[in-house]
Amino acid sequence: RGSASAASRADGAPSPPSSSSSSRPTTGPGFDGGKLPPAFRVAPIHGKGFGLLATRRLAQGELIVSEVPALAYNARLDAADPPESVREGLERKLVEMPGELRDACMDLHDACVKSKDKNIEGIVFSNAFARESDVFDAALCLVSSRLNHACVPNVEQSWDATMGHVQVFASRDIEEGEELCNYYTDLFLTKDERREALWERYRFECSCRACAAEDDEVAESDRRRRRLRRLFDGIAAASAAPGGSGRGAAKGGVDSVVEALALMEQEGLLLHCHRKVACRAASELTLRGEAARYAASELASRGEAARHEARRWLRRALEASRLCHTPEHRDVIWLERRLEEMDASFRPSASSFMAGLSPAHAAAATAVVAGVALTLLLEDAVEGMGAAACVPSVADDVALLTSC
Repeated sequence: RGSASAASRADGAPSPPSSSSSSRPTTGPGFDGGKLPPAFRVAPIHGKGFGLLATRRLAQGELIVSEVPALAYNARLDAADPPESVREGLERKLVEMPGELRDACMDLHDACVKSKDKNIEGIVFSNAFARESDVFDAALCLVSSRLNHACVPNVEQSWDATMGHVQVFASRDIEEGEELCNYYTDLFLTKDERREALWERYRFECSCRACAAEDDEVAESDRRRRRLRRLFDGIAAASAAPGGSGRGAAKGGVDSVVEALALMEQEGLLLHCHRKVACRAASELTLRGEAARYAASELASRGEAARHEARRWLRRALEASRLCHTPEHRDVIWLERRLEEMDASFRPSASSFMAGLSPAHAAAATAVVAGVALTLLLEDAVEGMGAAACVPSVADDVALLTSC
């Protein structure tokens, strides 16, 4: 679900995967036995150590890597008895690995090391992808960890809990020979803030095109990213607000989504995980605002426009989700079901009693049925989409996208 990762680092260049390590359980266009030419190759990148280069044109939304983590650790689920520190737990996991896999993990860069000796905790903190949990929960991958950073990335990662895979998707069309770059820090920080965060955590200075731009371009970029930070904070706050907080707050949240999507396009931040969260929020807030605006007795005649607008936003969230997740991903399935529920709520049955009514009475009865359906749908929105217990809230999603 679109969470921030820490991948292979620019200094202290790690060695590329050996032929044996590349045969790990890794699937997708780059590893599917020749259905498509390989999507990438590991190659030395000037000033960055090793990275991944596209070996053919990659389409937006294309699955590039789907990889079983070499090491995964959840501080709650994998903790030993008696209790252990994260470092002790990671070291225990490492000892339990086959020797070849253990050596491949230890080949990865350790940005945290302050002497010549690396350790698995530093390697995990330097390379692992965050998974979806409220505790320390990381997945260390041998291939995906080779992705370098850019402040305008062209790929994004997803954790598919159903498959148990870390997956990497093309955020936009990528040309043959381009480096595949993920992101290691909050992209809504300014250039100086990003550079400080990257140096503090990973000990390298970013020289991507966003950081190497002319001063006036950087100033404009900083302005857009600061605004995006405020907008996404506002979207999260509006989504987390009580259902009765009023139509004004809901409309303000939707307006923030519209502005945020436009600014992301201008800034070249074409990340579908962000678009998915924003559009889902707009759908929920549209319904919530309508519930605050009209009494239930008026919904039959006045609520149709809200339903269409909410459905449009939900469709956009689903389209974005399909570009950064596989069809089996939890978010895709939930959005599909939510869209089906919304459609079904406004599809009055052609019962026999309806067929026996005059056209005028049938139209009135249809309006009543639609009004009741919309009332139930809006009550769900007012309750903060309680049916979405299987997926994180919008506020939680925003926090995950920007926490890195």
